[in-house]
Amino acid sequence: MRIIILLLVLVLHELPVFAHEGHDKAFGSNNAVTATSQKVHISPSGQKSIGLRVEPVKLQFSETYLDATGTARAADDKIHYVTSSISGVVRAIHVKQNDNVKKGQTLATIYSADVARVLGDLLEQRASIKSELAKMRVQSEREIDIQTKGTVHFANDLAREKQLLDEGVTARKSYLDAKHAHDTAYIQLESIKKQQVQDLALLEQRRETITAAAKRHLSIMGLPAKQIEQAVNRSDVRMEVPILAPATGSLYLRDVTLGESIDASKHLFSIVGLSPIWVSLDIHQNMLEQLKLGQTVEVKTPAEKTIKGTISSIASVVDPQERTTHVRVVCENRSSELKPDMFVTAKILTGTGAKKIVIAPTQSIIKEGNRYLVYVKYGNDFQPVSVTIGASTANGIEVLDGLYEGDLIVVNGARQIKSQSMLAKTQKTEEKEHGHDTRQKESTFGTVQLAITLFITLFVGIAMGTGLTLFLTRRKESQPTEANQKEESLT
Repeated sequence: MRIIILLLVLVLHELPVFAHEGHDKAFGSNNAVTATSQKVHISPSGQKSIGLRVEPVKLQFSETYLDATGTARAADDKIHYVTSSISGVVRAIHVKQNDNVKKGQTLATIYSADVARVLGDLLEQRASIKSELAKMRVQSEREIDIQTKGTVHFANDLAREKQLLDEGVTARKSYLDAKHAHDTAYIQLESIKKQQVQDLALLEQRRETITAAAKRHLSIMGLPAKQIEQAVNRSDVRMEVPILAPATGSLYLRDVTLGESIDASKHLFSIVGLSPIWVSLDIHQNMLEQLKLGQTVEVKTPAEKTIKGTISSIASVVDPQERTTHVRVVCENRSSELKPDMFVTAKILTGTGAKKIVIAPTQSIIKEGNRYLVYVKYGNDFQPVSVTIGASTANGIEVLDGLYEGDLIVVNGARQIKSQSMLAKTQKTEEKEHGHDTRQKESTFGTVQLAITLFITLFVGIAMGTGLTLFLTRRKESQPTEANQKEESLT
């Protein structure tokens, strides 16, 4: 009986031991592989969707640069203040602040009584001169007609006297008197014609002079030449004067409202040309020795757009508070990435090394803990490679070890590959943990089944042992009774 009880205790004691062994097997596996030690496969369509781009590693001359910060501002010769040259009332405004405008574009329209007065005076004078011209033509034509008739009469007399002279009927003196009369009449006719032309020309010149003077006046007042010509040709008095953009650029300021009365002293708009644009950098006095005019500068906007420029001037005055000097950089800004008053960072190229080294773009290198990785392409697979980096350069980061000339490295999309690699690692870990949990559950279930079987077996054994014991006990108790019966029968 003691042996049976001891066996039951041992079986029950083994149950937690079996479960603990299964847990150790599930979490003690050495088959896990980190995602960064595996190649990541990406299909061509997947590479295109994430904008993945690779470039071969090239040896380049190392370049040293100086980091700086500064502010973009409009060039002095690219700032245009728009005013009205005359007084008037604002009738319409056609643009809003920050709009891009072109040279000659109408910004606003004003009503001007001064323009109407000048145009009215011009048209009145032109009408007066036109009337004088008409009268002069009529008078001159009448005089010419009378003189022409007289000349014809004297021409007939001259012809008759000539015939009589040839026939010997008249004296030569009569012929000469007739000829003199004819010549005098002809000269007077030509003089009248010439005088008419001169008088008409003087009036025409007077009209043109008055018109030209008025046009200049109107042009100074801001009325476009086309509108002036239309007003003169149609004898139409216009009061609307357009305010035109003097240059192409961005409308930096709009300080005018509808119905406002303005004069020539009012700044209505400010137009800023954005290309080229200036960038003012603040350089500490200790670094001024590294700078010189014409050095290349890479300016980076808050949106990570890079624009190249050159140093155009270095101030000769140092700020006594900050101990810095203003350095002006001129940048071509055709895409208008740089805006006035925008804060920017810059890299000033200060020198070039004597030998070529491996330089990788900054965005191609990923930091993982205490090491740096670069993805190298093999077909459609991308292998992470540990690299040793050196100093930063204007073109990227120097790679001391891990890459070789000609290697195809990922220069755009490396972080997406890293994310996909980490995702694959997480999925594999989850699959392994799920497999370990399943095996643990199966092992625990098997252990429970074994325990139940052993318990049933022991129970049956105990029951059988108990029955056998009772049987033997009763048998022993019955044996003396049978002996007594035999003795009684012998007696």
